[in-house]
This record gives sequence, C-alpha cells and structure tokens, in this order.
Amino acid sequence: MNDDHETTRGKCGFTPCERDVHDLIRKAEAHQLGTEFLKTGALDSVAAMFEVHAFVVDAARRKLNGGASKGPDLEVMARHAGAHISA
Repeated sequence: MNDDHETTRGKCGFTPCERDVHDLIRKAEAHQLGTEFLKTGALDSVAAMFEVHAFVVDAARRKLNGGASKGPDLEVMARHAGAHISA
C-alpha cells in the first residue's frame, strides 16, 4: 500500500487517511448535491453515492465542521445504526 494512502487500525478497526477524506470532499464539491449532502445526508447513502467507507464520510463531516479528522465518531455511528450508547 502507498504511504500517502495508508489507513490505520484503531478501536473500530479502520481510520481513514487524510487523502481519502480530502478526495471525498472534492468529489462532493463537484457533485450536483454538493457538500450539503455530504454533511447532512444519511450516512449509508452518502457512503454509497461516493463509494467510500462510512468512516471516511464521518471524518469528512468532522473536517467540514471544523473538527479534527482522526477517526469515526462512535456515538454518531451507533445512533445511525439505531443503537444506544450508555455513558
């Protein structure tokens, strides 16, 4: 695997690389639905539309919202899946 396109394994098994996140944002900017779809569309729909892993979508959303892009937001992923995380 190319060094600039490398993923890392974490608690969830996958953390997207910055290149994938950047590529997704660029694709969304060029798409007719735009970055608004990337930011607010159903996670699985966005991932399917752009043919990326849901964790890449999550990381891109956080980057667009000014947050760090360091891995999946487990609480968001669980809510999307209909699960509940107890604190």
